[in-house]
Amino acid sequence: MGMRMMLEREQELHTAVSRKGKFPKKAVLLAPHTNELHSTIPFQSALVEKLNSLGVKTEIHNRKNMMERTWEIRKFILADCKEFSHNGVLSAILSLEDHVLRLNAFSEIFLNSPQDILIGELHAMSGDVLAAGTILPESHHFMRVPDARVLVCTDLLGAFRETRDFASLELEEADRNISESHKKQFNELVSTFLTKLKEHFGLDAGQLLSEVDALLAKMEFKKEHLMIFELPSTYAPIDCAHEMHGHYFYPNKVINTSNTSEFEDAYSTGYRYSVGFTFRDVDAVAGIIRFPN
Repeated sequence: MGMRMMLEREQELHTAVSRKGKFPKKAVLLAPHTNELHSTIPFQSALVEKLNSLGVKTEIHNRKNMMERTWEIRKFILADCKEFSHNGVLSAILSLEDHVLRLNAFSEIFLNSPQDILIGELHAMSGDVLAAGTILPESHHFMRVPDARVLVCTDLLGAFRETRDFASLELEEADRNISESHKKQFNELVSTFLTKLKEHFGLDAGQLLSEVDALLAKMEFKKEHLMIFELPSTYAPIDCAHEMHGHYFYPNKVINTSNTSEFEDAYSTGYRYSVGFTFRDVDAVAGIIRFPN
């Protein structure tokens, strides 16, 4: 979702307090990142079955073609504006667009659904929560679901705001490592890059920031209706024969950081696959999809 940190010791991760409130009439389960669907869909299907057995109606929304859009942008950059592209700026803009799409999805669901509804996003974390060295997104926002190898974040808007602020800072300080004598030239190049992204893909940095701010404010009164779950997964890079493999990876299969933004590294260079789950994991997650006590 944004900034990532290393969890070096299991005890750094707190366990969530089990919710004892009522179950919603309806739960909407979303998997917003295409490269994670191999990991999220099997769990999503099992969770739907469990929630239905508890009398909770369910609805599924999974995002498609996310990777293809990012590949299209990267191919354009390599062909037309590589000399003035900036991976930090690109990652910030793609993160903001991702948040706009997800927040708009929440807004539409709430508009067309009853009040008694919870939305749960399903994501694939970089590893297993039980393993030392697992990389977790915004880990201070997450807690471990009791009796499960799954993480939960009940402050989804807080996590979104953190990524929004990080993206804004990246856009404002893209030149922070550039000497004063070169800043003017550098900023002109970044400005050209931003113009190209706006013209060809409709990615307007200022507009995206404004949209995220407006949607976060709009969702504030629904914040207790939103949750994120992170599932353990394993990573596999895109196939060597894939047209993007040679752009994202060196021949030795090490990531080419010159051609890969942080956002692309997380969501476009490969797929996340399930490491498996148990009925206990599913039951534990279903049991926490409730309103606060």
